[in-house]
Amino acid sequence: MKCKALFFSLFFPAFMSAQNLVPNWSFEEYEECPDNISQIELATGWMSFRITPDYFNACAVPGGVSVPDNFMASDTPALHGDAYSGIGQLHIPSGNSELMGVELTNPLVVGQTYYLSFYVIRGVPATGSSDCWADKFGAQLTMQAYADWPWEVTMPISNAPHVFTEDMISDTLNWTKIEGYFTADSAYQYLAIGNHFSLDSINVACSDEYFNYQVYYLVDCVCLTENPETCPECETVTSFNDHLVNDVVVQVFPNPFKDNFSVNFSNHDGIRKTIRFFGSDGRLISQETTSDNYALFGDVGHIAKGLYFLVVDYENGESQKFKLIKI
Repeated sequence: MKCKALFFSLFFPAFMSAQNLVPNWSFEEYEECPDNISQIELATGWMSFRITPDYFNACAVPGGVSVPDNFMASDTPALHGDAYSGIGQLHIPSGNSELMGVELTNPLVVGQTYYLSFYVIRGVPATGSSDCWADKFGAQLTMQAYADWPWEVTMPISNAPHVFTEDMISDTLNWTKIEGYFTADSAYQYLAIGNHFSLDSINVACSDEYFNYQVYYLVDCVCLTENPETCPECETVTSFNDHLVNDVVVQVFPNPFKDNFSVNFSNHDGIRKTIRFFGSDGRLISQETTSDNYALFGDVGHIAKGLYFLVVDYENGESQKFKLIKI
């Protein structure tokens, strides 16, 4: 028993330090449901370090700041859960750029090497602004929190973030992972994500030209850890019909569907699961909890044509997401 106790005391701290240091890493926890732009502070723990980043959640009224449809994205589900954040990397002619920040669960250890990753997908601005994309989106560690007001305490441009991408990310359909390693030179306590470069250091491309143009990205699944294997798994919605979670094979048929569709499970061994059917606006249309290997959604012929989502939540906490098309 003494040997076991000694082993635990020696290795438990190391195990703890290898966990994700970013609280509310997928923006699921919130103080209130957002109802307008510029409300990143409603995502528990997150705050504005410069200007006014946005918060999107499926709990919001469909349209403005909801998920998967909102003022910057169409049919863009969260990479994990039902929420994500949004950052204007660059706006011209104002020259404004946004940053959001969060306090880490523990300060970094000087001399320790860390792995930092997060996912982005490009948002498309409303009519009247050019549709643009850029490079240099990144993240920087800092010793203090900043604020968007008063302006004199916003986080300054450093041109030296700890992790950033050299790629010009233009994809509006798939989440792109930005990742990298760095060695902590201070006991940093905060993480800031967004633009850390001056305008003349950023490469920008646009599909059209207006007097105003902006570069905007949605952000999800943020991880900062000593060991990348401890980062939470993030899976995007996929259009494939066959999936595997803990040896449970799921088939949604037919897809596309017209009047009804079925969800078939094999190798499920009586696992209890809740099946939820959503519209593209995040509205719950139907829900069923079952331990059977078959579920029929037969009363869906009246719904409008378009994109829909199916979420299967298992009793062990895992879940799967499916994209369906109504024709």
